[in-house]
Amino acid sequence: MRVQDPSRAGSGRTVPTDAELLTSQGGYRLDVDLSTVDLHRFRRAARAAGQSQPAQAHALLRIGLALWRGVPLADVYGSWLADNVIPGLEGERLAALEHRVALDLLLGRHHEVVAELSTMSTEFPLRERLAGLQLIALHRCGRRVDALATFRQLRRRFVDELGIEPSGELDRLHQAILDDREPSFDLAVAGGPLTVAAPHPRSTAPETAQTSLPLVGRERELSQLDALHKARERLVLITGNGGVGKTSLAVQWARGNNSRFPDGQHLVDMRGFHPGSRVTPDEALPLLLISLGVAAEKIPIGIDAQIALYQSRLAGRKALIILDNVAQADQVRPLLSTDPGCMTLVTSRDRLSGLVALDGARRLAVDTLPPPPPWRCLPRLPEWNGSTPTGRPRRGWLSCADTFRWRYGSLAPGWRTDPTSVWTAMSTSWPRTTRSPN
Repeated sequence: MRVQDPSRAGSGRTVPTDAELLTSQGGYRLDVDLSTVDLHRFRRAARAAGQSQPAQAHALLRIGLALWRGVPLADVYGSWLADNVIPGLEGERLAALEHRVALDLLLGRHHEVVAELSTMSTEFPLRERLAGLQLIALHRCGRRVDALATFRQLRRRFVDELGIEPSGELDRLHQAILDDREPSFDLAVAGGPLTVAAPHPRSTAPETAQTSLPLVGRERELSQLDALHKARERLVLITGNGGVGKTSLAVQWARGNNSRFPDGQHLVDMRGFHPGSRVTPDEALPLLLISLGVAAEKIPIGIDAQIALYQSRLAGRKALIILDNVAQADQVRPLLSTDPGCMTLVTSRDRLSGLVALDGARRLAVDTLPPPPPWRCLPRLPEWNGSTPTGRPRRGWLSCADTFRWRYGSLAPGWRTDPTSVWTAMSTSWPRTTRSPN
């Protein structure tokens, strides 16, 4: 038997309109696609957040938490669910909410969550994790006195109601605030512990795990990307072995071309070759929609409606989409913009011939770089402070030698890798006909 949910009528949300009610041993079973059930979609978002970088994890949790509307199963008759099921569901929601707030603090959004944390702590006064996050938010907002008063109230409540002292973690947090030091707090979340410490600096550039070192030796590939953009290519596929520098190339080019994409640059790690599950189109689309300014609660459920909204948000814009670490063409086809003003960069270890043959992608192969002569790296390193390749090494040379050792030491395991020895090798390798950067 097919059933329909009339309560969804006029809600503005696109949902499947039917499910199948089946008879089974001992009763009935409602057979539905799990991707249409809010609880399963929430859990999938929470799991994915535990395996993602902070900004992407925050967006996933916002999407998952937006699915909660009031008390779960509130209109179901009987006490068994209220006693045995609902408390666990509320615990999952609260854990995800704490994870999201912790990411807010990690991303430097303490002013935006301090009032929310006050309300949550009033609702759950004995929850230590919430208390720790509130103390950090108050301290970062310059409200040190309020943070200390909040801890005193919390300690009094613990002693009066539970007969115990707050945890050692909260004590350390309290001491850091007393000393006016930047506090940190460890929070257990899905995917492992999360340390809420000094906030990450905000940036409009795509999120990436690359180091601060400049990209050396990819001038040809960067020029090719420039030429492809000038030729108005909408889809570029960057391929190469794992670790060869595909993501760094894409992000470096994006950062150097902010002015070409005034409507934003958006990066999603599709996790195509990670040990865990891959990011699917129906998980990536909400992330992209949020980065395009769509509120999480306004994102439709059905993937067709999400695609339509995504394309409409990109219409008439000049934006760059980077889909990183893609395993299969079907993983990204729904994410490809159809607007001629937008450009999509896809990175993959696979050749993804289907994107080339069917979607018109232009392939850019990235090969392994040979180790460059050491003097080519020195003038571009961030701690270069001028020196000559003779005489006693200055601090900048030793820093450069240490960076060279970190970057290229694995290429020759027999090398002596202390900074002074590396500096000696570098200085003797400096061509006699080449002048110092000074």
